[in-house]
Amino acid sequence: MMNTPSNIKWPENGVTPDWWYHDGECKEQSPLSRQEGGSHYKKYAIQPVEYAMANNLNYCQANAVKYVTRYKDKGGVEDLRKAIHNLEILIELEERGGKLG
Repeated sequence: MMNTPSNIKWPENGVTPDWWYHDGECKEQSPLSRQEGGSHYKKYAIQPVEYAMANNLNYCQANAVKYVTRYKDKGGVEDLRKAIHNLEILIELEERGGKLG
């Protein structure tokens, strides 16, 4: 998460932009410091996308991590079913030598 200095100049309309000024210099805000469509990932010490990328997870692995991480805050049992679905696809890939059937 980004710690924002107290001397930031924000736009007059109060909307937090993707950029901000600090000591007269324009800075970009990291996409990981904001979230589109909710706030269910921002409370975690590490976001699922950060974990997935740091560990070179494939699509199915990353989705399973994402859904299991957020299920209590967003989709409940449906997110757990989505995680299972991604794991089932991953199992099929493993059993068929990387090919879906």
